[in-house]
Amino acid sequence: VALFSRKAGDTSPSKSSNKGANTADSNQPRYSAIGVDISTSAVKVLEMDRGRDGYKATNVGIEPLPRDAIVERAISNLDAVGEALAAALKRSRSKRKNAIVAVASSHVVTRTIYLPAELNDSELEEQVGMEAVHHIPYSLDEVNMDYLVVGPSAADPNENEILLSACRREIVEDYAGVVASAGLQPVIIDVDSFAVERAYSLVTQAFGDSIQNKVIGLLDYGDTTTHLDVFVDGKIVYSRDHAFGGRILTENIRTRFASSHEEAEAMKFSSDLP
Repeated sequence: VALFSRKAGDTSPSKSSNKGANTADSNQPRYSAIGVDISTSAVKVLEMDRGRDGYKATNVGIEPLPRDAIVERAISNLDAVGEALAAALKRSRSKRKNAIVAVASSHVVTRTIYLPAELNDSELEEQVGMEAVHHIPYSLDEVNMDYLVVGPSAADPNENEILLSACRREIVEDYAGVVASAGLQPVIIDVDSFAVERAYSLVTQAFGDSIQNKVIGLLDYGDTTTHLDVFVDGKIVYSRDHAFGGRILTENIRTRFASSHEEAEAMKFSSDLP
């Protein structure tokens, strides 16, 4: 699902109305793009190419962010984030101009709905819009929304399971604006949990059957937040942010041992505690 997608040259953010827009298995156009990750502590960019043996990283750039540039996983200082993105791009030496970025799933409303399988594309789009009114806690004029036809319902083969996602437009536009301010064209704004799920499916191919039928936990330990995803049969069944991260650990060390911030950081990374 893409909360925001457009062809190069279209400069206005708009609601995506196609099913499965720019998902890994959709029929949407493929972009030669650079991935942008905006976290609490840094902006990271990654350019990948697909070869005979799979994907490989070709260009990478990282630039730290000032404190409070990101608050509650939303952009609070547009200028600082835009400048950091421009610096990360310069470090990466990437020449690509299209960008893909994801918003935090905590800002996205995701619902599963069921609709008759017999609906054609235009009927389905209309019906999804009607159903969304009952599931999205905002006016539809205030959100960017997309949906994906997952497949036939397990309970009723005459219905399709539809994944519906929506995010407040102001958050989406902040991400699009930051990307554009760095000289990039924001072609896709995804949801981070969906991106992780697709990336996970690619990574696990290397393990073959060794992790089949196993419960797998994926831990993203960030600056202020730790995010845990739990996978069963390749699908996320649990996804949640926990209010603990590297910055909090540093502060705990600093307080416990009456050290400076720099000393606490050094102790954290060296595991050399008194």
